[in-house]
Amino acid sequence: MKTCFRFYFSCIFLFFCSVVSAEPLEILIPVLSEQTSTVSDENVKKAWQLFDDAIAAAKEKKRTETARLLLQVLELHPDNKEIRTLLGWHFDNGNWKTLWEIDMLKRNSVNHLVFGYLPAANVARYEKGERFVQKFG
Repeated sequence: MKTCFRFYFSCIFLFFCSVVSAEPLEILIPVLSEQTSTVSDENVKKAWQLFDDAIAAAKEKKRTETARLLLQVLELHPDNKEIRTLLGWHFDNGNWKTLWEIDMLKRNSVNHLVFGYLPAANVARYEKGERFVQKFG
C-alpha cells in the first residue's frame, strides 16, 4: 500500500513538475523502476515499459506523446489504478468511469448505442425518430 501511495503521488509530481523543469523527473526514476522489478505478467511488463517511455516523453515536454503512451499502458494493463487515476478516471460501482460519465448517470441519462448519452425518459422518443427540442423565451 505504501509503494502504491508513493507511486501515485510520484506520477502527479512527475507530470506537474515536467512543465516547469526536467530536474525533478530524475528524482522519480528510482521510485518508478521499483515497480517494474516486481511485475510478472508479460502484458504488465510491456505496460511498464510504455510507462517508462511516457516518462521520457514527459521529460522532453511532449505532452501529446505522453498522453498517447499512457493510454497504451491502459490497453495492455486496463486495471492499472494509478494510471487511470492520473488520467482522471474514477472507480464507480465496479467500473472505471470518467467524471463526465458519472455526471451523466447522476442526471438519469443512459448511454444509448446509437444516440449516445441522453435522458432516460427520451430514449423511446428518439428510437421512434422524434427529437427533444428545448424552446427558449
